[in-house]
Amino acid sequence: MAGFPCFLAGTLATVSLIHRRPPLTLITAQEKISWYRVGQGFVAWFVPFCLIGGLGQYLFYPDTFSFNSDLAALALFVPIALIFTAIQTTTEELFFRGYIVQGASLIWSNRVFLAIVPAVIFTLPHLGNPEAITSLSFPSLREAAPTERCANANAGGWLTVFSNYFLVPGLLWTVVSLIDGTTELAIGVHFVNNIGSILLFNITGSAVTTPALFTISEYHATYGALSVLVAIPMFLAIAYKVFKRDEASEPVFQSHQKGRR
Repeated sequence: MAGFPCFLAGTLATVSLIHRRPPLTLITAQEKISWYRVGQGFVAWFVPFCLIGGLGQYLFYPDTFSFNSDLAALALFVPIALIFTAIQTTTEELFFRGYIVQGASLIWSNRVFLAIVPAVIFTLPHLGNPEAITSLSFPSLREAAPTERCANANAGGWLTVFSNYFLVPGLLWTVVSLIDGTTELAIGVHFVNNIGSILLFNITGSAVTTPALFTISEYHATYGALSVLVAIPMFLAIAYKVFKRDEASEPVFQSHQKGRR
């Protein structure tokens, strides 16, 4: 994650110096960020993440779970993880759900187009993750990947790539950003998704190996894909039924009109 501060700085500099508009417009058309909505996104995904991704997997595959008894190491790791994960997830949201969506809207304002394009662009760089490499038939990439980290990643093929990269973080979070007219919800969701995988339930062979509270030794692709189908409606119900969103003055992909040159 060391490169993400540079990624963030580059994105902010591009928006400020080249497009000459406030970086805040990558998040919302309002005068300030609604941290309440960011928190709602955090809670809305944290519930299905723990119930389905954590408890559900433990009930089906208890032998794959192991508890980290070195709580001292975890405690020292927590602040580092929180800082770098917040930078990483916020940067990706600003770029993929903000900059890319607004850029795509200059080509075509069709909502389907604006949802698909960022989802595809978001998925492509994530194909280099160890769990994606071992899921696909890319021998050259597999040989270049760290085998000690990829050995236990269960092959899921394109099912894993579709559910873990394109469907949820790519498409779903873009759709809710278009619905809300801000990237606030997606910022909260993305952060809890990644920090949960880093601090709570870390899967052996994933992109980031950490001293999490629980380690899952084997990833089951079929369960992962099915759990996503259950998690999505649960997340939407919490985000839009339990929590009430504030109406944005204009959708996020039109906020580039303010101050754009």
